[in-house]
Amino acid sequence: MSGLIASQVYVKAVAEVRNAAVDFSPLLASTETITSTTVTDPSSGLTISSISVSTGGLTINGSTVAAGQALLFTVSGGSSGTTYYVYAGCVTSLSQTIYRHLPLRVRGNSAP
Repeated sequence: MSGLIASQVYVKAVAEVRNAAVDFSPLLASTETITSTTVTDPSSGLTISSISVSTGGLTINGSTVAAGQALLFTVSGGSSGTTYYVYAGCVTSLSQTIYRHLPLRVRGNSAP
């Protein structure tokens, strides 16, 4: 599974609601964009909402990502001490279908 794991690793507290972004730009041609998205948590321990495609440039892990080349979503819930693997997928303007696993660690509500 290592080649399919996204380079981002998110950490959130149980009570937090956090925005997340998945950079697909290394897998896309320079003018290729994401046309549809899906994000799921196979364990059903997290709540995933507000799934969309980036509409402007943004920075993810220190890299600039062009509009249309990142998948955005909001995540909440989870159990303290658990690492979840969220499935993030997209279909692109060049008809590619790409999936990545996004590790998301949940910690207790106290400061790290």
